[in-house]
Amino acid sequence: MAVGVKGFGGTETYSRTSTTSYAQQPIFFTTGATTTSAAVYCYKNAGSSAGYCDDYTLLRLA
Repeated sequence: MAVGVKGFGGTETYSRTSTTSYAQQPIFFTTGATTTSAAVYCYKNAGSSAGYCDDYTLLRLA
């Protein structure tokens, strides 16, 4: 599983995990000067095991 962010005016960043239980995966990114959106995603590699992502929270850190 991977949780990541792209399309925000910077380099795509993500965090991978192989845990089989729910766990927080913080990802930090800074938007570009004129970018007002970002694509946050959850990705599961091919295979028969299940993969779940939920409860996303986006925080502005100043």
